Amino acid sequence: MSDKLPQAGPFPLRPIRARKRYQIQTSNTRPIYPNQYQPKRGIIDQNGEALSFRTYISFPDSQYDLFDLRNIICQTLLYRWVKSEFVNGTPIADLHGYLFWDHPTVTKRQLGSTILQAVTYDPRKLKAQTKANPKACMTYVFHNPKDLEYGLEWMICIWIRRVTLANSTKEVEEALTELSETNSEDLASLFWEPMMQPVVRETIRDFDWEALWERHELVVQQRRVIVKPRPVLRSFL
Repeated sequence: MSDKLPQAGPFPLRPIRARKRYQIQTSNTRPIYPNQYQPKRGIIDQNGEALSFRTYISFPDSQYDLFDLRNIICQTLLYRWVKSEFVNGTPIADLHGYLFWDHPTVTKRQLGSTILQAVTYDPRKLKAQTKANPKACMTYVFHNPKDLEYGLEWMICIWIRRVTLANSTKEVEEALTELSETNSEDLASLFWEPMMQPVVRETIRDFDWEALWERHELVVQQRRVIVKPRPVLRSFL
């Protein structure tokens, strides 16, 4: 078999990466939590609506780097925003500018990648041109803010233990509360800078997500839909 790339006119085509097929989550199953220290959240909100958040990475071959400082900053500021300032339907560019105005190294791509690793659906929606919106733009529309809040927790819980030395689910939950309530001026000294210390970085190893998926029998997480009982047909005759 030739090692040459196929041609499309004068240009070689890139080889297509085949993705393995993984089992899909069924709607009524409880989410799996590979991280034993992560707080377990309900899958139904107070109004009886299903929540669709991730409890681990979207695919084992995802290139998302949990321990990149820019992603950690992104996770942190999104988590604080969704817990205290959440506004749905915000333009992506506006949200990026609002959250990271003083963190210019955090890109829109990192914002989008972090959000897609938190929720099990694509929240990007096109807002058409209107009187109130003179130029069409992409927005984030979440089915429920808890999708984003709980979905961010699987990422944060992995690194926050290295900073706070939390050694139980209760202590991790307390650390999450501290992260969301700490003054913004203290975030760097309390959370981000400690993550960059050599002694902490030495504890970081690349995740073997393929092995974790096999060990915990993980499945691809999708938007959750609660299957309700079939209604009885009524007749007014």
